[in-house]
Amino acid sequence: MSIIPAFSKFSITKDLLLLINANVELIGLVGENIYPIVAPEKDSNGNDINECIIYYREKLIPQYVQNTVVSSDLKITYVVISKNYSTSITMAELLNDTIEGLHQNSDGYNYRCRLVDSDENVTGQKSDIYMQILTFEIK
Repeated sequence: MSIIPAFSKFSITKDLLLLINANVELIGLVGENIYPIVAPEKDSNGNDINECIIYYREKLIPQYVQNTVVSSDLKITYVVISKNYSTSITMAELLNDTIEGLHQNSDGYNYRCRLVDSDENVTGQKSDIYMQILTFEIK
């Protein structure tokens, strides 16, 4: 089992995006509305976005031994957004089931994703936008 090198951790979000896009049930709910860092208010057709996923790298701290990076602590947060509370829960469960566990990247390195924090929130002018916030540790 090869452990993913620290320098590959920057691109891990791309590998996880491939996993997410392979989940037909989740993509059936969110469509193409998966965005790094920030989401637009409207989709490419000018329609309001009712469901989306936003993701961002929260923490990447390299661990050094004699000026060499031997590992790193990495956390990635996903914010699942829906105008329906029940749908936001379903999307969060599907996302968790997709990401959590042992995976292999395109270079053949293994990495483990573990849910380390989750939260929920509501926002919007009418408090009608529900957010499920999931943070994963990647090792």
